[in-house]
Formats: sequence, C-alpha cells, structure tokens
Amino acid sequence: MKLYKKIKKLEGSRSYVLVTVVDAQRSIPQELGAKMLVTQECKDRPFYGTIGGGKIEKESLHYALTLLKDKTAASHIKHFCLTKDLNMACGGEMSMFFEINRVKKWSIAIFGAGHIAQKLIRILKTLDCNIYCLDSRKEWLKKLPKSKKIITGTFEHLLPQDCSCIIMTHSHDLDFSIVKTLLSKSEKPAYLGVIGSTSKAKSMKKRLKESGISQEDIGNIYSPVGMAIGNNTPEEIAISISAQLLEVRGN
Repeated sequence: MKLYKKIKKLEGSRSYVLVTVVDAQRSIPQELGAKMLVTQECKDRPFYGTIGGGKIEKESLHYALTLLKDKTAASHIKHFCLTKDLNMACGGEMSMFFEINRVKKWSIAIFGAGHIAQKLIRILKTLDCNIYCLDSRKEWLKKLPKSKKIITGTFEHLLPQDCSCIIMTHSHDLDFSIVKTLLSKSEKPAYLGVIGSTSKAKSMKKRLKESGISQEDIGNIYSPVGMAIGNNTPEEIAISISAQLLEVRGN
C-alpha cells in the first residue's frame, strides 16, 4: 500500500519508472513481483522500493533513468543474465518490466486574441504550461508576446487531449459554435470557460440544451468565467480566470 501511496503523490508532478520483477530463473536476489520506483532525481538508490539491491538494482536504476531522458522510449520488458551481464555469482536470470509514466504538460487553449486574452496570456506564460491562442484575426495574434510556450492558429486547428479551453471570441454566435463543437467531441475539455455576463451564460446554456448537449456537460461549463474577485478591467478579469484555472487543475 505504501508503494501506491508514493505513486499517487508522484502522478501529475513528476515522471517516474515503475520497475517490476516479472520473471526469474534459478537463484535471484529478490522474489517475483518486487518493485521499485525511479524518478529523475534518483542517483544511486530508488525513490522507493527494491528489486534486490546490489548490481542488478543499480543497473536497473540507471537503465530506468535513461528511459526517462529518452522522450520516445516506451514501456517494455528487459532481460538480465546475472552472471553474463553483471558478473554476479548467484547465476540466475531476471526479467524486469520498466513501466514509464510521464507527466503530461498542462495545455491551455484560448479562443480569441482580444484585450482580455492579451492580458491573460501574459500571466499564463509565466506558468509551466503550453498555450494555444486561436483567432482568425492575424493582427490580434501578432500582438501576443513572443514565447516558445505560445502556439497560434485559427479556430480550425486541432488541440491536444485534456486541454483546458477558454472561449472569448469577438462574437457570441462564434462562442456558442465553438462550445457546441467542443462538447460534441467524445473527449471533453479538462476545463471549459466562456466569458460573458450571467444573462449571456443563461442564454447560451439554453441554446446548448436545445441543440442536444447533455445537461451534465452544460453543467460543467464555467460561465461567467473566472472567480468572483476583482473588477471588470481586462487585467483583473485575466487574474480571476488564471486563479480559477489553477483551482480546477488542483482538484
């Protein structure tokens, strides 16, 4: 149980490799099913657990670290002959499953590049996330700050899964169309916020229900978007939206 509590704490914050002994022949230093966790910070010992210590554990730990560095590596089983490969006296053979679990990058998509989006993106680019800003108006996209974190495009561009989406275009009808498209997909946004007044939100949700969107999905929309703090200036609205994004991400 302690192992899985450790894994739960790591998920979403740090990448790790879970190493499990899945097969063995003859004499080995640990039993089948033994596990150890390896994170990028490990040097000479596992983050948690053991697969027997000594040369086999050290070799497996270093191998797990190379997998974490290689972004193209996939989970797989690796076989070790303890005498031939590691010059160990016990003479057994062990097969380990190296299960790679990588932290998914937080992705935020902003539909619209207007005044509030300009302020919001300048806040979000200070966080550890990828930002997508989509708009058909190239002149507004050009006003965005230059950053490797910021990816621009039109409304037709595809977005990554588990993307947090904020809708703030120059048109209520366009806002509605984008929300309906996002909620019609099998993979729903991790967060969906729509800018506007309480009356606009009520009208939009009514139209979504009439168009066949489920009440459950409609209920997950954050509209009016942002936390109930600050005033109606673009700067403070941007701060309230940023705070809500962080709050939802933490839940």
